[in-house]
Amino acid sequence: MKPICNYNYDIMKKINIVIIFMFGVFSVYSQTQITLTFSGKDSISQNPLSLDSVYVKNLWLGCDTMLYGPSPELVLMANWFVGIHETSIDTHDAFVIKQVGPNPFQGSTAVSIYRDHQGQLNLMLFDGMGIKLAEYHQWLEEGTYSFVISSSGNKVVFLSASDNKNHKSVKFVCNSQNFEGNSIKLFGVNHSIEKSTALNLDNSGFTYTMGDQMMFTAYVNGHHENTKFDKPTTNTSYIFTMVPLNLIALPSVITAVTHFNGNTTALSGGTVTSDGGAPVTARGVCWSTLHNPTLADSYTIDGTGIGTYISLITGLSVYPTYYVRVYATNSAGTSYGNEYEFSWY
Repeated sequence: MKPICNYNYDIMKKINIVIIFMFGVFSVYSQTQITLTFSGKDSISQNPLSLDSVYVKNLWLGCDTMLYGPSPELVLMANWFVGIHETSIDTHDAFVIKQVGPNPFQGSTAVSIYRDHQGQLNLMLFDGMGIKLAEYHQWLEEGTYSFVISSSGNKVVFLSASDNKNHKSVKFVCNSQNFEGNSIKLFGVNHSIEKSTALNLDNSGFTYTMGDQMMFTAYVNGHHENTKFDKPTTNTSYIFTMVPLNLIALPSVITAVTHFNGNTTALSGGTVTSDGGAPVTARGVCWSTLHNPTLADSYTIDGTGIGTYISLITGLSVYPTYYVRVYATNSAGTSYGNEYEFSWY
């Protein structure tokens, strides 16, 4: 006969397991309020300036907003995601689509698609009216596939990705003035399982999760725009030093999300959003195994001028963690964009 004390212990153990499970399910994330404030000053006189507006974009989630007023504020309900909302890419029937290249883009951008199963993959590019612009259909093995998406004109486009088990889509904004055609081209493949996680988030509206890369661009009449990058975790004040239009400033640049494209290559790139008042004579990405890479480290050369471009990084090793950021050079010097970390694991 089973002892009563052991029987009660077993019951309590099961109850505790149920309570822990319920807590894990219903306590998906906590929230922290963060207040961001923005102000400006003149680069010559150092006197305070009233801002016209500040453009805010979450580079990792793709959402954005515009703030107005001389000293605007942004209150974020920042999510600390834990538990069941962190879905491992290693799980069964995983299907993940990531924006790799810039969004908005000019001419071309990039996405990566991961599947843990083989089979037919169907990609279709549509405009805002539902007109099909380009398509790609191919039977593929499991792995991570990189695609370059090209389009032109000023419009919103949608990339639809589907197979016999899943269907997902992503929205892009195209700001290209020159006709370059519409196409979906396979850029590269990595058949190994990606060692990372993907958050299953609802990206409607403006959302922020602790650790997301943010971009802030300030505008003042008669001055060059100024862009900052940060991953705020507490209340933060940002002061923008605004350069008058009659002076040459460094270019403004944004780094695209970077990821391994094979054993020794990675896909990156960026956008030169402003030339600072002088032509951009060189642009590309630089990378290193140390933080804040510069042109003293390895780098690519990917054309001139403003706009979006894609960079192929070569000669990498599987094991180190790498850091990459975009650069652009004009007569005032070289400026660098936000830094991204990437590794095989």
